[in-house]
Amino acid sequence: MEIPVLRNPFRSAINPFVREADTQVIQWVQHHGLATDAQWAEGYRASRFTWFAARCFPDADLPQLSLAAAFNVWLFLLDDSCDEVPTGQKYEYVRSLATDLSLVLAGYPVPAAATTAAMAGPTVAAAAGPIAAPMGSTLATALEDLWARLRQISTPDWQEHFVRGMYRYLDACKLEAQWLDMEAWPSLAAYTRYRPYLGAVHLEPALAEVLCGHHLNPVQRKDPRIEILTLLCCNVVCWSNDLFSLDKEWANGDRCNLALVLAHEREYDLEDAIREAAALHDHDVARFAALAEEVLAGAAAGAAAGLNTGPLATTPALVHYVHALQHIVAANMDWSIHDTRRYRFTFGEARSTA
Repeated sequence: MEIPVLRNPFRSAINPFVREADTQVIQWVQHHGLATDAQWAEGYRASRFTWFAARCFPDADLPQLSLAAAFNVWLFLLDDSCDEVPTGQKYEYVRSLATDLSLVLAGYPVPAAATTAAMAGPTVAAAAGPIAAPMGSTLATALEDLWARLRQISTPDWQEHFVRGMYRYLDACKLEAQWLDMEAWPSLAAYTRYRPYLGAVHLEPALAEVLCGHHLNPVQRKDPRIEILTLLCCNVVCWSNDLFSLDKEWANGDRCNLALVLAHEREYDLEDAIREAAALHDHDVARFAALAEEVLAGAAAGAAAGLNTGPLATTPALVHYVHALQHIVAANMDWSIHDTRRYRFTFGEARSTA
C-alpha cells in the first residue's frame, strides 16, 4: 500500500549490543514458553523487534537493552494472542487475561495455567484452542519475570507510575475487544483518545526513565509541558504505525486504525483518509519538535543563569527524558522503514507542506 512520505526530523542510532540482546530475548521467549510454533523464530527474526528497542534506547547497557527488548516482544505477543481469538469472544479473553496480569503487577502469584481459559468460559477456551489457556498463562508468567527485573532498577514512585500505565493499556485493550466483538466502529474522538494506550507506546517513555537511571520526580511528570510532549510523542508513533500497518489491517478487516476510522466517520475514500492521517501525523511531529526545542532551550538558559533548582527545575534527568522521547519517535520511523518486515508499504511522492 502506498502512503505519503512522512515528516521525520529525527534520526536514530542503533545500540551496539543489539545482536547480543536479540539472542538473549530469543532464549527468554523460549524459556517462558512464549514461542507457540516452530515458525516463530523465523517470524521473529524477520520482525527484528530487538532492533526497535535498540533504536529507542541506544545508550542502554546489555542487561537493560535485553529487558527493554523482552518487554516489547511480550507486548507484541500479547497483541498477537488477542488477534487469534475469534470475533465475539475477544472481550472475555482480554478481560480474563487482564485480570491475571493485574494480579501479577499487584504482587500476587501467577494464576494456574487454566485460569485464563476458565475465567473466559468453555466456549472461549474451546474456540481459541491453544491461545486462551497456555498463552494467557505464559504471558502472565513472563510478565512476572519482567516486573521483578524492572523493580530491581526502579524507585517505588516509578513503579506506581508504570503500573498506572499498564492499567491504562489493559483498559484500552478491553475497549478495543468490545469494539471488535460488536463489529462497531469507534468514533474518531474515542479512537484518538485511546490509541496511545492501546499501542502501549506510553510505556516506552516510562522505560526510558529507568533504563539509564534518570528518574523524573512526580512534579516533573505532571508539568504540562512534559505531559503534552509525552502525548505528542505517543501520537506521532501511533499515527505513523497506523499508516505502516494499514495494508495488513485492511486485509484482516480490522477497524482500529486512524485511516480506516477517518474513512468511516468522514465518508472519505481510502486515499483521502490516508492523506489526512499523514497530515495529522506531520502536524503532531511539528508540534513535538517545537516543544522539545523549547524545553531544551529553557534548560540551557536556566543552567546558564543558575536557576535550575526546585521540583519544577529542568534537571539533567528532564533533559535526558526529552532526548529519550526524540529517540522513540525516530526509532519507530527508522525501524518500520529499514529494519522490520512486519509491515508492507511504499512511500509515494512527498506532500507539499506550504
